[in-house]
Amino acid sequence: MRQQRRGSRRRPSRCRRPRLPTGRSPRPAYDAALSVLHRRAGLNQFGTPNSVPAPHLQPHTPSPENRPPSGQLTLMVLRFAQSLTRRPWLVALGIVVLVVTMGAASVFAFGNGGDALVVYNGRSHYGDEQVFEDFEKVTGIDVQLRGGTAPELYERLRSEGEDTPADVLITTDLANLWRAKDSGLLQPVSTPTLEAQVPPELRDPDEEWWALSTRLRIPVVSTERVPEGAVTSYEDLGDPRYHGRTCLRTSNSEYNQSLVADMIAKRGRDETERLLRSWMDNDPMIVNSDGELLAVMAAGDCDLGLSNHYYLGRALAEDPEFPVAPAWPDQDGAGAHANVSGAGVVKWSDSTPEAIQLIEYLTSPAGQEQIVARSEFAANPAVPPSEHIREWADVKIDPIDVENAGPLVADAVALMLEGVRAVVLREYTAGRIAGVLCLGGAEGALLGAAAMHALPVGVPKLIVSPSASGRRPFGPFVGEGDVTVMHSVIDILGLNEISRAIFDNAAAAV
Repeated sequence: MRQQRRGSRRRPSRCRRPRLPTGRSPRPAYDAALSVLHRRAGLNQFGTPNSVPAPHLQPHTPSPENRPPSGQLTLMVLRFAQSLTRRPWLVALGIVVLVVTMGAASVFAFGNGGDALVVYNGRSHYGDEQVFEDFEKVTGIDVQLRGGTAPELYERLRSEGEDTPADVLITTDLANLWRAKDSGLLQPVSTPTLEAQVPPELRDPDEEWWALSTRLRIPVVSTERVPEGAVTSYEDLGDPRYHGRTCLRTSNSEYNQSLVADMIAKRGRDETERLLRSWMDNDPMIVNSDGELLAVMAAGDCDLGLSNHYYLGRALAEDPEFPVAPAWPDQDGAGAHANVSGAGVVKWSDSTPEAIQLIEYLTSPAGQEQIVARSEFAANPAVPPSEHIREWADVKIDPIDVENAGPLVADAVALMLEGVRAVVLREYTAGRIAGVLCLGGAEGALLGAAAMHALPVGVPKLIVSPSASGRRPFGPFVGEGDVTVMHSVIDILGLNEISRAIFDNAAAAV
């Protein structure tokens, strides 16, 4: 049984009846994005035009020349899960967003548990466990790590509210940090030690989170097929010379969301939209992760992509002859986009002093050495990069606008949703699809529905989602259109015996 520390606030009983969240949307960024998108497009809350009395007054009447061959049903699959095919139909920056699923989070316990400091660790896949063991040895404070992806842990913490066992939230990317702050999950903390170790541009203006590392999102090029110096800017990803030779990650990636939000803050929405359209006009290959992107480039399937620098740093550390190189963007201008990972003290923690002590250690030279060993750059300016990427330290960077980019995540998602609508409608008009099947969780369902609303009534539209079961209202998702929702029974995490049967049934239903 966890004992209460002296001077700490007693955590409420966990035996109380569960309550629905009140006063705040469970998906503030995405709900705001949908609101922004609808307002700009002249749509009502259900995603239908204000000027149209009801969607059923717009029947689907495809022209004969656009009708698929007799007996053939062509589906556009909006895929919001792990890789199901090598090159999915439409999953891209500006096209679709990958699912954020609520899978089971792993738990690592150091010490004897009981009175441990509970850390929700969104960096669990980075191999940072050693730094927490070192903290235990130095301080005598037991730590219990509960791992998972950043979106999973955000959703878990949001749903648990004041009943959460978490004391510290560690997460990746400004988009995730902003969502946690915007949802009221963190509390402001500050000490002279933190202020000395983390520069002002790498911490929340209201001191609710503190950066642990910085990472650059940059163009990467094939050393075998792209001449050195040929790519020098983010605009080159839209250069027609590379048509059919680029690869991008899905737009649910928080890395892409933060990049786009930062571009909107600095370039304006119109310029950012033109840039994204140029990227998509190059018909990029779509991949699910930066690691996969580097793999397909090394295999010769792609020549130019966009990745966080540390993925390439790790690949080069394992193989110095790895055939991909960084293409440092805008070195005569703003520089390479720099993002952060960070940590904050959970609002309801009853171990705030110990939680602060952990963040102080993670941002100290001793803690930062463990982080830079994974090819990231330290938040603490006194800690140099790892030897194998030390020459990258001289690159000109463009730090993310911490204060203004976070609130623009909703605008970034809305801009991508417009891309979803435009591409889906284009493919339908060209006669290349006759139905849409969306596989995804809550965010996937929301974004998939936005794409479906671009199509006329009568075109088959089916969402398969684990969110179809439970207390979530689906009115804002499907609106007054002809979108059907089907429960996925299990989380959408790839193909297995159960998911294959469900997906087969979904396709048959369409």
